Amino acid sequence: MAQRHKGIGLRVLTGAVAVVALPLFALPKGAVAQTEPAQTELAQSEPEQARLSVQDARVLGLEAIRLGRPELAAEIAMALLAADPADSFGHFLMANSLMRMNEPRMAERAAKQAYRYAKTPEQSFQSARLAADLAFQRGALTTSQWWLRKSAEAAPDEARMAKSIALFRGVKRRNPWRVQLAFSARPSDNVNNGSSGQYNIIDGLPFVGKLSEDAQAVKGVVAEAAVTLGYRLRQSGQSETSVGAQITTRRVHLSTGEKTRLGGDPGFGWNRISLSLRHEWAPADSRHRFSLEGTAGRMDYQSGSDYSFWGLALGHRAILSERAFLDSAIEAEQRSDQGTRRGDRSYSIRSSLIFQRENKDMIAATLLGNRFDTTITGRSSTMVGAQISYTLADPIGPVGLSGSLGLQRSQANGYSLVGLTVPGGKKDTTRYAEVQMQFNDVSYAGFAPHLRLRHQSTRSNVSRFDAREVSATLGIASKF
Repeated sequence: MAQRHKGIGLRVLTGAVAVVALPLFALPKGAVAQTEPAQTELAQSEPEQARLSVQDARVLGLEAIRLGRPELAAEIAMALLAADPADSFGHFLMANSLMRMNEPRMAERAAKQAYRYAKTPEQSFQSARLAADLAFQRGALTTSQWWLRKSAEAAPDEARMAKSIALFRGVKRRNPWRVQLAFSARPSDNVNNGSSGQYNIIDGLPFVGKLSEDAQAVKGVVAEAAVTLGYRLRQSGQSETSVGAQITTRRVHLSTGEKTRLGGDPGFGWNRISLSLRHEWAPADSRHRFSLEGTAGRMDYQSGSDYSFWGLALGHRAILSERAFLDSAIEAEQRSDQGTRRGDRSYSIRSSLIFQRENKDMIAATLLGNRFDTTITGRSSTMVGAQISYTLADPIGPVGLSGSLGLQRSQANGYSLVGLTVPGGKKDTTRYAEVQMQFNDVSYAGFAPHLRLRHQSTRSNVSRFDAREVSATLGIASKF
């Protein structure tokens, strides 16, 4: 005899003779038997009540929704859940019933339970899509984005994945809030940009100095985390104004051996907090877009040398063709040391040409420059640099790949060290190469781990600044 489960009574729907799929939950063939054998029955304790198999109850639930009887569908869902509280279809049927009974929050909770107990990609996809739709209807756009991410992750086929991603991007454009979380960790053989040697030799001077331990390269693990919030104040067809806030923290873990060598932990970490106001605009029927951003904040170092700052940045993007655009920015920053206006200023310029090849690969060539002015004699400097990057459109196996090569040169006229003026000023040349890998097959809600391998070396006419670093950074990045 088939096992019987106690549940609420089920009223038989007149004319319910066909299985009708819900618009948001199309059951695959055979899916009605995923959580219970077909012969399992639902019944009330009273013998005169009709007993229905789980399969029949699901059919009637679908038919009740189709006929506009959500209250009856809810009763059927309750019976299914009484028989099996982990029945994903029962929770999904309840969510659809509550949605049609104008109970959106309860419906959303039921949809989340359906996702929690889903046993197939189809159930996960449909449940996440319903949760996203319900969150969108009540104006919770950030929550809707999260569930659209989950629906894209669970999509049984490429077409529905693409549809979920398109919906996600549409909701993101409408959402006035921007929330970004970032975290990375990297083992490094030079966490402090220290010298690769023990001695300080200045080209052109017959003196040799011994460097302190903390002036030399220190091995450790660098962890960084950032939270960025943004809110759009206004938007029109040609312009947008937003405010933002960002908190970034950096901590460096040193081994016991390194701490012993250094005589303790010097504190190579820092905290940065900033507030910003940004305005973007584009003239009508123009290929140009501009932005103006003001920023103010504070930088706190564990070792001291804290400062406050404020700055302005002007950005410009020009569409050159269907496959190329130019992205440029000019920035200026004023720094003040512990509330005293010391006069430190930084000016930067950057311009990148981005080109998409016919095979969708991306090439980016960047030129950059920086001028740092300070009242400290010999510490003002000028830097120029260039970088070229290449990003593959198609992954190699499960790994997305990109790489960069860069070169920077800096000059600090009048630079002096321990009372010795460097002939011709301090001159540094930095070269670096990095490869970034993103593992898209190992992801959660559209977020995948990425690994950056970087090698950087600096040559200087002051050997204190001869440095080399090899690092591997592991972080999380969005796939879309």
